[in-house]
Amino acid sequence: MFRRRTGWLVGLIFASLAFFADQARADVLYDNVGGGGFQDSLVSQDFEAAFNQMDTRGADDFTVPQGEEWFIDTVAVAGKHLGAPAVPTAFRVAFFEDNGELPGSEIAAFESNGGPYPAKGQSATTAIPLGVGPQLGPGEYWVSVQAIMDSHIDVPNEDASRWFWGVKPAGHIGSSAVFENPGAGFNEFTCTSFAPLKDCSSNPGIVDADFAFRLDGATSVTAECAAATNAVATANGSLTTAKSALSRAKAALTKAQKAVKKAQSKLKKAKGKRAKLKAKTVLRKSKKKATAATASVKKAKKKVGSANAALSTAKTNQSSVC
Repeated sequence: MFRRRTGWLVGLIFASLAFFADQARADVLYDNVGGGGFQDSLVSQDFEAAFNQMDTRGADDFTVPQGEEWFIDTVAVAGKHLGAPAVPTAFRVAFFEDNGELPGSEIAAFESNGGPYPAKGQSATTAIPLGVGPQLGPGEYWVSVQAIMDSHIDVPNEDASRWFWGVKPAGHIGSSAVFENPGAGFNEFTCTSFAPLKDCSSNPGIVDADFAFRLDGATSVTAECAAATNAVATANGSLTTAKSALSRAKAALTKAQKAVKKAQSKLKKAKGKRAKLKAKTVLRKSKKKATAATASVKKAKKKVGSANAALSTAKTNQSSVC
């Protein structure tokens, strides 16, 4: 048995503010670590089989924006190490669908070493590479991080080795972070399955908050958003073409109207039967062209209206998927 049961909880919640240095990384997809730090923390760890009842796990949500796909290759977590000097065998990282402010079905899970790992009594932001991580489309998801590490409780004059995931000091983004102690080994925790932090800990200092984590990787536009964007570009092109056609039609109408006026003037000035007959013929042809030009303008205006409507529809669709 453990020499000191209370040793599991010592430092579970600590008041000193920790700061982290940014790590070299790929594109940042989501950052709830930032340049600040954490005031509190909770142990999120898979202990050796003899102490399975002590296993705990935290999870937090994030949202992939509409119109984007995320390719996550690294999860970075801010945390603290207390107890006997040790390093995790690995970190277990799992991604879940959302199930109404709680993690739902598991999407993917990974086990990987991370670094830098905090020295005993210290804090650090540990980057955990996933290799080929999950590809996630728009929507809300959850990520859990759990250190796989033996307690090393037999180290003389030491408490159990524990890794604590930092809790951000100010409120939460999206849903509150969740926590679980499936084996009910901690009297301090009341949740054997994922539950919001404030509903899981008997400590009044634990309120709804977020864990400190960052997601790195690459982002791309979804196929639906790309298609919608192309549709807007095509609609814009059609509208430009329609407006150009309308401009040409208006110019032709102006020219035809001028020709009518000129023919009318010549008719007034014509003398003699033959001259008047010729002037009437020119006027009739000019009016016919003017009538045709007027019809062309009306047709062109209709096409501009249709092109505007198509562009509006395309933009609405783009807004819904991008």
